[in-house]
Amino acid sequence: MLLYECRSLGKVFNTPEVARVYIGSFWDSPLHFDMNRRLFELEEQDLFKDIQSLPRNAALRKLNDLIKRARLAKVRFRFLKTIFTIFPSPI
Repeated sequence: MLLYECRSLGKVFNTPEVARVYIGSFWDSPLHFDMNRRLFELEEQDLFKDIQSLPRNAALRKLNDLIKRARLAKVRFRFLKTIFTIFPSPI
């Protein structure tokens, strides 16, 4: 059920990959049950690791976006060049 809900978040975020959902205990009191303590600690470490990698990933994402926009501009230029070659301007 949780995996299905996470996959439906991909439609909200408009990304092809499944959004990462972190679980944990977000209160200052000690846990009543220690059964999930290890899981919560691992999730907390993963969250902090992902937060620390955000600046590096942001730069990479900006570079990939720039490359994608440059390729799209190149395709548009070639398309317009072909159109103007086939249908020359009367002026």
